[in-house]
Amino acid sequence: MTAPLLGSLAPLLDDVTLDAPWALIERFSTLKREHPNDVRTAAREIVQRLEAFGVPVTVHEPEIYLSLPGKASVLGGGTSFRAKPLAMSRGPEGAHRAPRLRADRLRSQYRPGDHQSRRG
Repeated sequence: MTAPLLGSLAPLLDDVTLDAPWALIERFSTLKREHPNDVRTAAREIVQRLEAFGVPVTVHEPEIYLSLPGKASVLGGGTSFRAKPLAMSRGPEGAHRAPRLRADRLRSQYRPGDHQSRRG
């Protein structure tokens, strides 16, 4: 049953090329998706390209909160280890410190059943 449908769409499908979508991909490859101004630029590009093809466009501009975790590290024993901050984590106002703990000493402080495993 799909053959007649495809047959009727043949003239339309013959006009389809990948030129416009590929040009958009190439443009997007120059933008950093985590930078708000680049996100706005990308949205404008999509709108302009759709309108150029005569496609009606409605743009919604919601207020969003974008988390941009930056560089983080953990310092231990004089060695700096690269870390990945969680989204929406505290900003870099200053170093945050935690007491040094040794696993062999911690084990004696906990009894079985005092905590649940985080493994899923």
